Amino acid sequence: MNSNKTTISALTLVFTGAACFAKLSAVGCPRCLDGAVINMTVDSFVGTLPVTWEISPNSTDGASLTVTNNGYSAIFHSGNIIQNYTIKAEVDAGNFVCGDETEIHMFGPGPMKQAFSAWGNHQRTNAYTRTVYHGFKPDPFTDEMGFHFCFVQRVKGYALNSTDGQTNFYYKSWQYDNQHNDINFAEFVIDSRNNNPIYWGGYANVTNLNSSLMEGYYSVYDIPMSGVRRNGDDIRLDFETGLYCAKSVPTTGASSNPDLGQPFETMTWSHVLSVTTNATGELVFNPQ
Repeated sequence: MNSNKTTISALTLVFTGAACFAKLSAVGCPRCLDGAVINMTVDSFVGTLPVTWEISPNSTDGASLTVTNNGYSAIFHSGNIIQNYTIKAEVDAGNFVCGDETEIHMFGPGPMKQAFSAWGNHQRTNAYTRTVYHGFKPDPFTDEMGFHFCFVQRVKGYALNSTDGQTNFYYKSWQYDNQHNDINFAEFVIDSRNNNPIYWGGYANVTNLNSSLMEGYYSVYDIPMSGVRRNGDDIRLDFETGLYCAKSVPTTGASSNPDLGQPFETMTWSHVLSVTTNATGELVFNPQ
């Protein structure tokens, strides 16, 4: 900007198209900010002049803008660098400059953490299993940040039940509010007891104070197949646990595998267990 020009606030930047935006500032994670539209309201004089847009910091992998609407709107693209950004729009009228700027405050969930307890007998059912934990640690570590993100888990595989010596008799899973399905999934399906895809229905992102494995994290846990305790049982399940922006995940429709948006991170794990007996007839659990 030349020193003989004056900057005035004849331009006003206004966010549209996303619920968490306020005038002259925006706060959110990269998923809910991506695609936000920044519109300008201008007076009749400067509205006939070309507009220059800038974003800073400006880096190859960072956020960027696509200018539309003859220069009077811009679409925000979050990029791959989580940091705060400043967006500036200016109209150069020759003898003065009209300009305004807005701040983008971006936060993320931090890296996921996965942890496993030792295999052992479940305290209620006496089944042989383990506890699997997934957590994240946002900065700042607040409940507002914790509930901004959620987990969605998918499962694939089978759980054969040896009851009554039948073959191809599967354990059942209560899914999607009212379905009692065989645990025999050829493809990945959302692992949810109700029709909300969010793991535990969205009530899981609380600090787990009962396990040192997840101390200081917003976390969920799973105790898979806590009823397995029969000779001949054969469990082979694969899981995908993804961390998402909660604003991108629908709260219904889990049974139809809806579009969930892009996860920040996904971790995979397996639950593989067979049950046999030894020479004295005692059950032998064989985890892998």
